[in-house]
Amino acid sequence: LQRRQDRFNVVLWGSFGGAYGHWGYRKLSRTGVTSVMSRAGSAANLTSTPFIAAWGNWKGEIDGQAFTFDQRATKPKPHPETKVPTMVPTCWNDSQRFEKMLDVQDKHWQAGMQKPVFVYNMYDEGPHSGCCLAPPCLEAYRTWLKERYGGDLKALNTEWLSDYRTWDQVTVLKENDTSEKEAKKQGIYARWSDRKHFSEVNFCRTILAGQSRRAKLIDPQARIGFEGSGGFGMDFDELIGNTGFWCPYDGLQTEMVRSLKPPGYIHSFWVGYQKTADPLISRTWRMVVNGAPSVWWWMLKGRGRFHGWLGPNFMPYPENQKYLDECILPLRRGLGDLLINLDMSHDGMAVYYSVAAAHAGGIGDSAAYNSVDGAHSNVVKLAEDCALQWVYTTRKRLLDGDLARRGIKLLVLPFHQALDQDEVDVLRSFVQAGGTVLADLRPGVYSGHCRPLEHGPAEALFGIERTGKGKPVPIEGTLTVNLNGQDIPISVRNNRADGEIKATTATVGGELSGAPLFLVNRIGKGSAILLNFHVTQYNGEREMSKGAKKRAFFRALTAAIGVQPPLRT
Repeated sequence: LQRRQDRFNVVLWGSFGGAYGHWGYRKLSRTGVTSVMSRAGSAANLTSTPFIAAWGNWKGEIDGQAFTFDQRATKPKPHPETKVPTMVPTCWNDSQRFEKMLDVQDKHWQAGMQKPVFVYNMYDEGPHSGCCLAPPCLEAYRTWLKERYGGDLKALNTEWLSDYRTWDQVTVLKENDTSEKEAKKQGIYARWSDRKHFSEVNFCRTILAGQSRRAKLIDPQARIGFEGSGGFGMDFDELIGNTGFWCPYDGLQTEMVRSLKPPGYIHSFWVGYQKTADPLISRTWRMVVNGAPSVWWWMLKGRGRFHGWLGPNFMPYPENQKYLDECILPLRRGLGDLLINLDMSHDGMAVYYSVAAAHAGGIGDSAAYNSVDGAHSNVVKLAEDCALQWVYTTRKRLLDGDLARRGIKLLVLPFHQALDQDEVDVLRSFVQAGGTVLADLRPGVYSGHCRPLEHGPAEALFGIERTGKGKPVPIEGTLTVNLNGQDIPISVRNNRADGEIKATTATVGGELSGAPLFLVNRIGKGSAILLNFHVTQYNGEREMSKGAKKRAFFRALTAAIGVQPPLRT
């Protein structure tokens, strides 16, 4: 079957019916569409992208008990006998019953062998996490915790402020508290963070991996995934590793997938939400040059503020015709196939992401300083506006040697408050070998599991000592610092510094309101640099003179580090 999974594709939400249906599909094909999100599919040489579990498409029974599984069935309910919160119709880690639940899907994969299916779409704006407290799920949780802690129960007890003697005793703090809300309320953040992380991993390793495994027994070319959900804070390695495609909405998650995807991975983000051509063209080209092998369009029919792909006369609206002429048709005539086979380059800059650091932005007094997603989105937009190409890396990849493998020179840690000793060890080795680590506010004030630290391993890396838990100090003003002979202009307004740090081995380049602002710690051939302020206002100031000042700062800083774009603007 011709799936076109190795070609550039245009996927459309919607389908035709009735007497003119076939003619409508022919018109879609002639305007560049290759796949429609329906079961109708194979008309006019189009593939189909069918929904599988979105709105109750799994209907069956387990041991005589009827069930409907859809994208709302990911919250556990009290078991009728034990009252323990359990997934319905069964715990995902109860292997025998879970396989019976998957049995009802086989008809979907068999249908995929009768007409070409591009990808199987499990959910629209659906879940990406879930776990319960049934015994099989608790056992899976303990197994994952052993993996996460390297089998060291003492380390878990340190993080959780617990005193378990065996792994079999490990459970939630409060009975039937599936998501550890009580632990978070009490400030035992590591319990809450680990549980939240496991919930996502569990969904990926059971629901997504199970669906993929069963589908490929019948349809070896099956690609399983979902669209319209998922975002910053997820375990992207687990998600991408257990799916064959993913189409979220645009945001940091689309930067994650283009940085972390394996060869041939299908991804995109939704477009079609404007009635004028220029923003549609701009968003689509940005998607494509960031490596997306497909365009996903909402939707076939006009609805409210959306035009739709075709008008009532089956012809494109004038604005859409411009979009087709300047974007879709050139891509479909060969340019798209060329682009998806090119390797994306970068300028030696990577941005560091971990699930724990994302979680840390929602605990303690973090909000008094910054937001994690805001820190990321502003730093990466600032880099792009300075013509720098960059990539994401994650904790898993960092520990696996990703920096050396990719030839990274500069690693940026935006508001990265959670760091473990093993991460710091890798970062120190990276700096000693000549790399630069650049962090902003409060790096490593939490452990890699979000336990608050009085003093953490990141302090030695950045050459500082914390003199308290942290004190947000308002700062405003300008100064010029010097790094490697390069003057770097700094301008901050309505900003925050941590007033409870002092330099030990770091050199202080400047101060505002009594707080050290620019600290450089030389280690071996490289440097660990701490900016005791944030750049999170940049997105709102891009078109202003304030934005130009931030770009001048970042260009000078990266030039001093030795990271520059091949083409300078």
